Amino acid sequence: MNRKATILLGLLVTSTIIFLSFRFASPLAGTAIIVNPNKSYVQIGQTVTINVTVSNVTNLNTWQLRLGFNPSIINCTDITVPDENIFGSYFILFPPEIDNAEGYVLVFCVLDGTYGVNGSGNLVQVEFNSIDPGISSLEIVEPECPSELCDTYLQEPDYEFIPFEGMDGIVIVTDQGFEENLFTVIINQETYHVLIFSNSTITTFNYDQGSKKIMFDATGTTGTVGSTTVATPTSFLNGNVSTIMVLVDTTPTPYSLSKNATHDFIQFTYQHSTRNIKIFATIIGDINGDRKVRVDDVLVVALAFGSNEGDPDWNPYTDLDKDGKVRVNDVLAVAKEFGKEWAP
Repeated sequence: MNRKATILLGLLVTSTIIFLSFRFASPLAGTAIIVNPNKSYVQIGQTVTINVTVSNVTNLNTWQLRLGFNPSIINCTDITVPDENIFGSYFILFPPEIDNAEGYVLVFCVLDGTYGVNGSGNLVQVEFNSIDPGISSLEIVEPECPSELCDTYLQEPDYEFIPFEGMDGIVIVTDQGFEENLFTVIINQETYHVLIFSNSTITTFNYDQGSKKIMFDATGTTGTVGSTTVATPTSFLNGNVSTIMVLVDTTPTPYSLSKNATHDFIQFTYQHSTRNIKIFATIIGDINGDRKVRVDDVLVVALAFGSNEGDPDWNPYTDLDKDGKVRVNDVLAVAKEFGKEWAP
């Protein structure tokens, strides 16, 4: 890595540690599954390898990991169990599942024997290639167990689940012109931070608690592409909400999303000049961003009928069930919400 890139990464590390240090505390005395390092920095086009480790486990015989990420920013290229791992050489690794469309990996490993091991150690190494600038979470997906829908779990030889705490991570993909903008919001004497990672100049930031709206201006050289990731506490947007809307000026704009237990990471692009950005909570069926479902929303979905993701006029907001196409079920879904309005 050249000297300029090294300096850039150093500056990014400093500001991001300020933003995220409260999130990634040291593991508790109990069992934990940990993304290590919890913050990784990589130049666009390069690869980054993260370890997933387990600490303070007792009687471990089987583990499964589902790790979520934003495939618009990073793609998984390899999964391996390192030589130095908690099972030693006595394990069976099932073929991992890598989905760079949905953004997850699923890894299952079992000890070659009907006994358990104790202690701390590596579970798996995951390699990613950086696709576009932005911030992606590395989320240890943890549905409640026991359940057939368990994604990440630790298990004893008798199939009993082992309780654990998941500790997520992030990957920050950098490129020329990208800077971090850290903003502080105080609500009821409690301090929160919003990080905006962008190649635009960010000004006039504001968060309206009552309407749960993040607002700012993004400015860049006319004719170039602006790219922004907003890392925000989940509580800022979720409320009584089913979806998130991004407006660039007044136009609903596609975005990609990754998240962990505490933060949303919202990434989107736009054509530069000076753009007014609004990010807010809304309801399913709100297509134009007015937080209501009316005839115009139903008409937009109806007119998009038959379209597929990748089409030149594709509007992801009309794909209510997120299956990559607009069909009868999407029209029926927005019609079902007719008359509803968002409320905090």
